[in-house]
Amino acid sequence: MKITSISHIGLGYTPGSQERYGSAQAEINSRQFSVVMVETDTGVRGIGEARGPVSLVRAAVEFVSGAILGHDVDECPHIWARTVSGSYHFAGDRLLTAAYSGVDIAIHDLIGRSRGVPVHMLLGAPAAGREVVPYATSGWFTPDGLAGLERQLQELPDGMAAVKVKIGRGPVDDEARMGLARDVLGPDAVLMADANANYTADLALASMTRIRDCDIEWYEEPVPPWDLAGYRWLHDRAGMALAAGEAHAGRSEFATLIGANAVDVVQPNLCACGGFAAASSVADLAHAANRRVVPAVWDSGIGLTAALHWVQSISPEAASSSYPPRPRWIEYDVSPNPLRDELLIRPPRIVNGRIMPAEGPGLGLELNRDVVQRYTFLPQQTWSS
Repeated sequence: MKITSISHIGLGYTPGSQERYGSAQAEINSRQFSVVMVETDTGVRGIGEARGPVSLVRAAVEFVSGAILGHDVDECPHIWARTVSGSYHFAGDRLLTAAYSGVDIAIHDLIGRSRGVPVHMLLGAPAAGREVVPYATSGWFTPDGLAGLERQLQELPDGMAAVKVKIGRGPVDDEARMGLARDVLGPDAVLMADANANYTADLALASMTRIRDCDIEWYEEPVPPWDLAGYRWLHDRAGMALAAGEAHAGRSEFATLIGANAVDVVQPNLCACGGFAAASSVADLAHAANRRVVPAVWDSGIGLTAALHWVQSISPEAASSSYPPRPRWIEYDVSPNPLRDELLIRPPRIVNGRIMPAEGPGLGLELNRDVVQRYTFLPQQTWSS
């Protein structure tokens, strides 16, 4: 199958005034999502998603299209590797990697569709899939402070037994937020903390010291992704597991992060790290170092579905154990997001604390065209061979 066209659509929405929320770094005023579609000379089309500001992602998709249009789908990983190597001054850029992520996801979708099998089977999972447990990303910063945090924790979907709470606006505030979260959720809930890279290493350590008694599963992104020395310094002192990877892209960045003994939980995002092939390579690196792998997901229903297929395919850390100490976790953002809940005709749903993608070949996706039209602010552009 040769690739004959690649398309990009920019989707986005603005949370209403009653839905204001944010991370440690800023209030979230808009959400943007890039839908990437790849079509072949056989008429089979696949759908993917690329992460980043949609206008910049569009330019990156155009660059990627120029490299792979007209080639067979099986050649694309090798062509992209040569393209990155041959234009190393700029082709390693994270936006270009994100653009290729969308293309790679779409290619896997169309291969699965053409063969009549789901993507998780292409990646090595059994036909029936494997059980996946979502953990909730909640506890966002809201105008009503701790009252808003308590309200969010009380409104979690049924069966969610693991929750990640946003922190990072000061060690004292972190202690108040995580202490409240532990009180509300009870002693048996799994509790994670996420500072969204808002700290220097010294402030992150002060935060960790204050919340240590809250029984934290992991502390996510304490410092910016480029501060490898900060990660290493914290890893030796934190007294809790460190997690990162959402802001990393490509095998080499993850190899450096894992090789430096800087994190305990590795979190590739399928729509940003390079797609299925790159994420699976990252999982191999992490497992070789005996590190946990939990995908980061802050995407539309497309990215969530892709991550669900992928996490079913990777081996558990304790591959030979009949009693794995932790489930196959996946991040599930519970903040308002109509493009998670409405973009697909059959979006993934949480049932009894478990989540699986819709059945069907490829990713099992079918876009809701009315929703696409409603949230389009960068109309479809197509590049053809």
